[in-house]
Amino acid sequence: MNEFLARYKYTLLTATSVLVLLFVVGYFLFPKMKKASEILVAVRSEIGESSLLENNTVSPDSLIASYKKISADLDSYVNVSVSASKILTFILDASKENGVALQDLSTGEVVNRGENLEYPVRFKANSSFPQFHRFLTALENSTYCVKVENVDMTSGSASVNLSVLSKSSAVDKAGRDE
Repeated sequence: MNEFLARYKYTLLTATSVLVLLFVVGYFLFPKMKKASEILVAVRSEIGESSLLENNTVSPDSLIASYKKISADLDSYVNVSVSASKILTFILDASKENGVALQDLSTGEVVNRGENLEYPVRFKANSSFPQFHRFLTALENSTYCVKVENVDMTSGSASVNLSVLSKSSAVDKAGRDE
C-alpha cells in the first residue's frame, strides 16, 4: 500500500484537491452564483423592456422642459396671492356663474398657523342643490386652497363656513390689511 501511495501520491492529491474544490464551489458558491444569475436575468429583462420604450420616448430635453412647465404650474397654484378682498370677489363671481344668491358674506380675522395663514369665510346661500353643489365644487377646484369646514342645509338655503389657506410668503403685504 505504501508503494501505491508513493507511486500515485500526486495523482491522489490532485484528485482530492479537485473533489474539495468541487465541494466548495457546489456548497458555498453555487447558491451565490444562482442568486447572481437571477439578478442578471432580471436586469436583462429590464434592459429589454427599456429598449422597447426607447423607440417611443421623447428626448431628455423635452422631458426637462415638461418638468419645468409642470413645476411652474404647481408653483402658480401654491403661491397664489391671497387677500380678503380677492377672496370675497372670487366667491361673488363664482356664485354669479353658478346661479347662487349669497347673503351675509363676510370674512373673519386672519389666523396665523405657523407658515400658513387661514382666511375664514362665512355666508348664507339660496339656490337649488345642483346649483349649490356646482358652486362649492367651483370653489374647491379654484386656484385658492379652499377648506369647507361646515355646511348646514335646509330646503332652498345653506349656511357655509369655509377657510382659504395660504402660505405666509404668498400673501400680499397690502392684502393682509384689506
